[in-house]
Amino acid sequence: MTIITSVKVTSEFDNDSPQLIELMKTTAEHFDMKEVSADKAYLRKKNLDAMDGLGATPYIPFKENNEARGSGSV
Repeated sequence: MTIITSVKVTSEFDNDSPQLIELMKTTAEHFDMKEVSADKAYLRKKNLDAMDGLGATPYIPFKENNEARGSGSV
């Protein structure tokens, strides 16, 4: 079963990734989020930090050019 928990309509020129944090916060108001599944476009430190702050485990594949960095990236 798939449930759409939050929606934001934007223009065709807006990027999706920056919208994720607001959508997750809205979802967290109504649901106990345990996991977040997303595609590579959403792999940003800000998004991962927001997921962690909400207690959700991210399931996002890494991009080919990702490198492990102890301090994280921006």
